[in-house]
Amino acid sequence: MQKIFRSYQAAAPKQIARDAEAKIIRAPGFLKPEALIHYLGKMDSITQQQLQAHWEGKTEVKDPGTIFYQASKAAAAIRKELFTIIKEKKAAMATGQPMQDILSHMIVAADPTGRFMPEAEIADKIMGLLTAGYSTVATAIAFLMKFVGERPDIYNKILAEQWGDRSQQAAWRFPKLDDMHKMKYSWNTVYEVMRFTPPLQGTFRTVLEDFTYAGYTIPKGWKVYWTVSTTNKNPAYFRDPEKFDPTRYEERNGSSPPPFAFVPFGGGQRMCPGKEYARFAILTFLHNVVRDTSGKCSFLMRRSWVI
Repeated sequence: MQKIFRSYQAAAPKQIARDAEAKIIRAPGFLKPEALIHYLGKMDSITQQQLQAHWEGKTEVKDPGTIFYQASKAAAAIRKELFTIIKEKKAAMATGQPMQDILSHMIVAADPTGRFMPEAEIADKIMGLLTAGYSTVATAIAFLMKFVGERPDIYNKILAEQWGDRSQQAAWRFPKLDDMHKMKYSWNTVYEVMRFTPPLQGTFRTVLEDFTYAGYTIPKGWKVYWTVSTTNKNPAYFRDPEKFDPTRYEERNGSSPPPFAFVPFGGGQRMCPGKEYARFAILTFLHNVVRDTSGKCSFLMRRSWVI
């Protein structure tokens, strides 16, 4: 700043005191909000010009020393492999081979305008499914082993439910749909695990209309982040919230949480489409662990050595 105002200082008959110099700069009020507001449009215009000239269409900065760079390389490798799989799937479908998988559905599905998804969009959606369907289920299973391993009483109830009538189930068989529906206590235990340690912390949603919450007005079109666990330990919804109790989800005891107080899979029209997949995957794992006739898996669970 001293260099900028050098000309007037050189013309001054004597040295100007610093407090007087400050008054000269600040007195007109050019830097006050009331004055700056007149330049806001110009600021916005210059910013947009800079973004268009120097940002849009430019290659991103690649810094090999960052985790983001490593993640980008991994994503590019996965995307490349998916492009190959998509082309192979299209070729197989062209020969008339029957296809009953989600990738085939994405290839042939069209929106109301008749537009088919580009391969890049299909690859991105498959990557999303891979990410959401793996880490969340794995996290839930890991903490399920931990919590159940610390509670022999819960383990024994799960064991009894999974075995059922041993005389009728001596021969090994994989669980069927009816078996899944009968695993109520087991699934309630999974629910309680997800209440304590949610595999997913939250996600973004777009505000469809203006609303007011806690004195704040949220405009339509804004992005909001909702958290899964906000109400998970609220005593208004969960009696004795710090207690690990799978029976709290049983309707017969009257302590089942009210609607939308517990949303490990979200709710409404945008509920997680993989809810049933997660249920089947977790319960199948649990079924195999507690029914392991060698006793090795159940021993590990009881000793909580998995975590």
